[in-house]
Amino acid sequence: GAPVAQRASIGPDADLPPLIANDITPAFDAASLASHGVKPADGTTPAGKAAFVELVTPGEDSEYWLGYQNFYVITRYNRSSFYAMSVFQLGEAVKAARTAAQVSQRQNQR
Repeated sequence: GAPVAQRASIGPDADLPPLIANDITPAFDAASLASHGVKPADGTTPAGKAAFVELVTPGEDSEYWLGYQNFYVITRYNRSSFYAMSVFQLGEAVKAARTAAQVSQRQNQR
């Protein structure tokens, strides 16, 4: 039930190199992230210590995420941030599809 990852918002004066240098180990608390110009994109407080994850895609803007302990755990199988993000997003899609199917089933039973 603990979070895996959430999108990050980058401020105009963000200091990203120290965050990126950390790799994928969750080491930054909310104050540390804020001091580097980073916060959760949805405006919430980070859910514990996080890693700063930059997903670089050639020809497109990079995506920035906060990866929590569960994100790190996924990378223990495969060290790639892209792999961990794919596992996370696939899991979220399956969860959303199951929820939609359950709602539809309940509505059909009425």
